[in-house]
Amino acid sequence: MFQKFVFFYIYHEVLRDEEMIAQIVQMEKAFWEKYVLGGAEPPADGSEATARFLDEKYQDSNGGSIELPKEALPLCEQYEKISIQLKELGKQKEEAANKIKNYLKGNETGTVGGRKVTWKPVVSTTFDKKGLEKEHKDIYEKYCRKSQRRRLSIA
Repeated sequence: MFQKFVFFYIYHEVLRDEEMIAQIVQMEKAFWEKYVLGGAEPPADGSEATARFLDEKYQDSNGGSIELPKEALPLCEQYEKISIQLKELGKQKEEAANKIKNYLKGNETGTVGGRKVTWKPVVSTTFDKKGLEKEHKDIYEKYCRKSQRRRLSIA
């Protein structure tokens, strides 16, 4: 089967902005001096890099308990609110998926408005970990690998 590729060339002229360049250089300089040379940790953001950094740096729990600063309360509320929204969006997404599946019925593909929709069988192999542990405990223990991570929950 051959696929047809269509390429588009888009040209945009971007004018040099000396004021913006000066702002960027100043921000880079401040970052370099405060965080790289100064050794301060940059503030946490929503990036995967920050999540990996925090997960690695604080991988081990000391078992302690602290009183969080007052600034943490709105973050806890934001986290809970977004968690509820994600759950509701998940339900809405599943409803849309079920309605699309109902249109497809036994068919694997369908098209609408230039979109191709597929609902194909996927074969996966699962592993009966409990069965292996029960019937061949020595093999199970030989090949078992434990990993640890910390889970954030807000109550």
